[in-house]
Amino acid sequence: MKNSFKLSIIAFASILAACGGGGGSDSTSNSTPTPVVPPVVESPYAAIDNSQPPVPTYTNPDELAVFNRLNHDRITCGFGSLKQSTLLDAAAKGHATYLVNTGSTGHEEVIGSPTYSIQDRAKLAGYKGSVGEVVNSMYYDDESYNNKFQLYSLKKLFAAPYHAYVMLNSHTEVGFSGQFKDSSINGQNSWFSSALVLNTGLPTGKKSQMPSVDDVLTYPCQGITNTATSLYTETPSPFPNRDLGLNPVGQSIYVYVNPLNTLTVKNATVTGPTGSVALLPFMTKQNDPNNKIWTNKVIITPDVPLKGNTDYSVVINGTNNGIDFTKSFTFKTGNEFGMD
Repeated sequence: MKNSFKLSIIAFASILAACGGGGGSDSTSNSTPTPVVPPVVESPYAAIDNSQPPVPTYTNPDELAVFNRLNHDRITCGFGSLKQSTLLDAAAKGHATYLVNTGSTGHEEVIGSPTYSIQDRAKLAGYKGSVGEVVNSMYYDDESYNNKFQLYSLKKLFAAPYHAYVMLNSHTEVGFSGQFKDSSINGQNSWFSSALVLNTGLPTGKKSQMPSVDDVLTYPCQGITNTATSLYTETPSPFPNRDLGLNPVGQSIYVYVNPLNTLTVKNATVTGPTGSVALLPFMTKQNDPNNKIWTNKVIITPDVPLKGNTDYSVVINGTNNGIDFTKSFTFKTGNEFGMD
């Protein structure tokens, strides 16, 4: 059986600014000074909402599984739940259909002129707000994989650092679609093309959800199971000097603090049943080859693929805005091979 994976990424930023005025009063030496009341400055962020989202309208069990798994992992690790947006569903479906029909990948659509971007597609679907997107395109020769493709894609996207940070972002809504097409030529050499497009969104006028200044979040975290074991490709590549197809890395561990803070990871260990796992130098804003990581994020990546169906213990020591912290947790990988 032949599988190949294509991953693509778009970075996004969603920062809402707020301002507040000041006040004072004129006085004379013979009058009682009027107390100066400090201005109330409204936070541009909302607290993380880890409550269960409203029941979505997906009737396809595979789509429902993707929605539930995405929210389970976000809530378990403290990143906040995402509500279904049927407008983002529509935008994602249109792009996924375009990808399988044209055999392309990525975030742009070229249908004559002009070229349609993520924002264009969201606007055409009626969505107003900030939008992020991840895409996973696959080709395989077993039609039964159609029923497993979407959930498997989600797992693989969580193994890709730039994609994972989109799926763990501060938005509050989500929409997605998985589309399939028989790409056989004259009925020979049966191949099926599939595309999962997942859009996160923050409606205009709504606040993004952010951790408190004291919180340190990670993915994976305690209670996360069935992660990927390895990363074979991502575009752009977080490791441009390494052929991931021939020399893959393991499931990365993402560390995240409030975006107004500065995160430093001093040391980290990942331990499996045979001992410590070799780690690559931590990826930070200073050494990120694609300039996509902010000062509030650090990526810890095993230098080798992890074993399937295996528990790994993680200990991370660092500082959050200069305050020491230690994070300890255990997560479990899924099958090393196969669509699960």
